[in-house]
Amino acid sequence: MKRTKMCVVFLSCLLCVSTLTGCLALLAGGAAGAGSVVYVKGQLRETMDSTVTAVHTASVATLKELGLPVIEDKYDELSAKMKSRFADGQDVWIDIEYVTVQSSRLTIRVGIVGDERKSRQILDGIHRHLSEGGRKT
Repeated sequence: MKRTKMCVVFLSCLLCVSTLTGCLALLAGGAAGAGSVVYVKGQLRETMDSTVTAVHTASVATLKELGLPVIEDKYDELSAKMKSRFADGQDVWIDIEYVTVQSSRLTIRVGIVGDERKSRQILDGIHRHLSEGGRKT
């Protein structure tokens, strides 16, 4: 009887610990994700230490630098949605969302299924324009 109780307590504790571990891993993963670049399901995403305004300005400059037309540009202090197109007909969507006063989430998608190489080319340009601006306002 004593052994059965110990087994039940042990299994209950093991179940609780495994459940909590999942939550801790999720929280740690969320914290580690800030600032990292992720390419998932055709979209390149990064949470940036720059405001929506700064990322939008850098995005416009990057599209201009790459010779890509700005077909659509909806912008305010909390978000921006842009559309452009490569010469080969692949559409480009850039979404910028407010996260905090000094950070925003950037999402870039090229084409219907995504094109990681072109998305990274645009992201690299945005990073370059942000760093050239010196101050990320």
